[in-house]
Amino acid sequence: MIKIRNFSKRELYNNFNLDIDDGITYLKGKNGSGKTTLLDCISGLDTSYSGTITGNENIVYLNQQLYFSGRLKAKDMVQFLLRLQKIKNYKEYYWSKMEEYKKIFDYEKIWEKEIRMLSGGELKLFFFTIISVIEKKNYIFDEPFASVDSAGKELIILILKKLVRQEKNIIITSHEEEFKSKFNDISIIDLG
Repeated sequence: MIKIRNFSKRELYNNFNLDIDDGITYLKGKNGSGKTTLLDCISGLDTSYSGTITGNENIVYLNQQLYFSGRLKAKDMVQFLLRLQKIKNYKEYYWSKMEEYKKIFDYEKIWEKEIRMLSGGELKLFFFTIISVIEKKNYIFDEPFASVDSAGKELIILILKKLVRQEKNIIITSHEEEFKSKFNDISIIDLG
């Protein structure tokens, strides 16, 4: 469980308290309601807040901003992110984790492409798949469905379900609420 106590950040939060239970949690809210700000703080990306956040160890975060050079090839992204996790055989590791989804997402097709050659939806889906194969207890996905086509959304839901079966904790934001019906035990927190 992630516990947020006496959390204050800009005008968005003032002595805010929240418990995020294990399992899958959907943070709901309008644009500008502070969802991404909260996720940035939970992940440790932003530490300029007052209050405490606990239980947020062993976490990986896919935020909305993808900060990598477009000249990198897809395989270089996998290598970089998985080597940070001390995974040496990055290609074999990634490909073995993605094999069951090959009919939906042809990762081999994009392996040698520069990431600037991928569409916005392909890039978002590709980054989602890399983050999802990293072994962590807590996963945060900020707007993972944005710009992704229906087949890609199906893949994201399949991977999210697999993470839930593996007893991983997931925090997700999305303005596309249809995905909620795909999960039996989803906690919903409305941030306004």
